[in-house]
Amino acid sequence: MRLHGETRRLSMIPFRAAAVLLLVLFLAVSWEARPAQAAPLSLSSLSGLAGDEEDTAFSNEDWSENYSAEDLKYLACVIYCETEPLGYEARVALGNIVLNRVNSTTDWGHVNTIKDVIYDTKWCRQFDCTAPKKKLGGDTMMDRAFLIYETVSAGEEGSYQPWQINGMTGCIEVAKDVMCGKKAVPDSFVYCRGEKYFKTDIASCKETGRRYLIIEKHIYYEN
Repeated sequence: MRLHGETRRLSMIPFRAAAVLLLVLFLAVSWEARPAQAAPLSLSSLSGLAGDEEDTAFSNEDWSENYSAEDLKYLACVIYCETEPLGYEARVALGNIVLNRVNSTTDWGHVNTIKDVIYDTKWCRQFDCTAPKKKLGGDTMMDRAFLIYETVSAGEEGSYQPWQINGMTGCIEVAKDVMCGKKAVPDSFVYCRGEKYFKTDIASCKETGRRYLIIEKHIYYEN
């Protein structure tokens, strides 16, 4: 009886070894199939982006070659609404997001102009600054920004505060820079959200292998 038990035990060894081998192979395949874990980009890693030449060599004088005055107005105003008072890189990145959607032929193929992108509601309202606000008497932040834009464009100050005039002046220049190729994020980046979404958006990007970049109070990431 004992000999029979030993024989049976020994006969199970090849089976167990095969089971272990199959388990190892399964785990290896499963690991390879996982999405790549996205790492956050850094501004220094984007030094090769178009428009990253020395400031003295970069010019936005030719912005009107491919864009209209209306394009400039809408881009400058959405940058003003969404990024004021953030710094230059954050403003450029927001402008890049808008133009990346304009140029997209996939998920954003239904919007072909800067205005279309800003007021797009196919899935939901894309920019909060286009929503009517009770505290603004039913106006949107964009409506108010248009008034500042017109004042600045006329070389006036009106009744606005210096920070409003300076802010819009800077956003107009940023919009021109973006139109001339200045980049703070890659062409594949089409999303921008505020810092309250950092935790969920970073987790989502890591899970799906999408690249992302945090600039000040915004997170920018791929589709």
